Amino acid sequence: VTAVKNLQKIVGAEADGVIGPKTVEAVDKYISENSSEALINTYLDDRMAFLEGLAEKDPIKYGENINGWRNRIKGQRPKEKK
Repeated sequence: VTAVKNLQKIVGAEADGVIGPKTVEAVDKYISENSSEALINTYLDDRMAFLEGLAEKDPIKYGENINGWRNRIKGQRPKEKK
């Protein structure tokens, strides 16, 4: 549900955690005005900020994971078109 709410916030839909017609419409609009790559990158930026926040709040528990999280998110980013 959190992932869906984050997506909804990014595209400007009501963050209710349910993917319905309004969310799909907002995603389509976001992609048409920006790009699918922009949506993916913005979503991943939001996710990375969340993970970095965890590591800052509790470095003992999460600090050792931050490099792995960064690498994982980097690997999920769209490849640049040539």
